[in-house]
Amino acid sequence: QTIKAEPPAAITANPQTIKQGHAALLKNPNALTWVLDRGFTMGQIQHFKLGLARTKVGDSSKPNGYTHLPSIAIPIPNDDGTAYFRKKRVAPWLPKAERPDGYQAWNQYGIPSMVFTTHKPEHPKQTWLCEGEWDAMMMAWQIKHSNLIHDVQVSCFTTGSGNIPPDTELEKLQG
Repeated sequence: QTIKAEPPAAITANPQTIKQGHAALLKNPNALTWVLDRGFTMGQIQHFKLGLARTKVGDSSKPNGYTHLPSIAIPIPNDDGTAYFRKKRVAPWLPKAERPDGYQAWNQYGIPSMVFTTHKPEHPKQTWLCEGEWDAMMMAWQIKHSNLIHDVQVSCFTTGSGNIPPDTELEKLQG
């Protein structure tokens, strides 16, 4: 008999923490350069409130155990917009030789299985569903600055590739 583990409890950050993380990103040359090298502009970084956060990484069974690394944080608002989940890209500027045992590039601990909408017009005619958060932010920026601004919603899933959120979340995909 297989026993399915309960998902971790949702972990959110308040708006002040998001602002502090954003300010920290702007002051960290390694992190900021990495985001800019991915094609993001300063306007996009500000619009999507990208920031820095600490992430626990490592493997307790290895000699070095756990450590904390800075991560690019993508704030994902909760349903009422009062708090944010943070999907983290863990220190991607670090050379492979400097990454600790048990390093994983992404951390989405505490994020529920949900739809993350990066552009939502009042009455969209359709939704363009992107593979991940980076693509959804880039696509949203393009739509926001095009003649499709009022017609296309842009979304992605927080579940990672190959997984689908529950039906209650899928109902958020309009058009």
